[in-house]
Amino acid sequence: MLALDSLSENCVLKLAKNLKLMLNGKKPVILCVGTQKVVGDSLGPCVGSLLVEKYKIKTIVYGLNDFNVNAKNLLISKQFVETVHRDRLVIAVDAALGKSEDIGQIQLAGNGLYPGSATNKNLPCVGDISLKGIVNRKGFDDMATLLKTKAAEVCVMAEVIAKSLVLAVEDCAF
Repeated sequence: MLALDSLSENCVLKLAKNLKLMLNGKKPVILCVGTQKVVGDSLGPCVGSLLVEKYKIKTIVYGLNDFNVNAKNLLISKQFVETVHRDRLVIAVDAALGKSEDIGQIQLAGNGLYPGSATNKNLPCVGDISLKGIVNRKGFDDMATLLKTKAAEVCVMAEVIAKSLVLAVEDCAF
């Protein structure tokens, strides 16, 4: 697993380089998990919307601000992606809670992720590659923590993740 501070110099380039290596020339499908209704869980849909609306990425993206992939529809979304795009790698993007010192960190791993684990939801693993943004500290009342998360910090991480995905997928510069 690669873990980088979203504010660090060259974070976008380091993420993009490692993503590109993991993709090994394959065009991915990007599955952005979360809901804009809860600030701390809005990282995925923010990334998805940036990719589609701002960067016009040339790959398939599921999970936007207006069309969430969340706990209610995750299973059917996962089954749909696996059926329709069975020959593609799936990059899953989601927010996560972690240790205080990890807030603002973006974690890239060569395996899927389990959405909803911060709020003790029992959801299936999604993705072949995962990008998680640590948006706040895991603690006693994780839903309250997600609600109190600062939107500005989520937006910074979303921008970094979106740029790195565009660079990894499309070989372009900003």
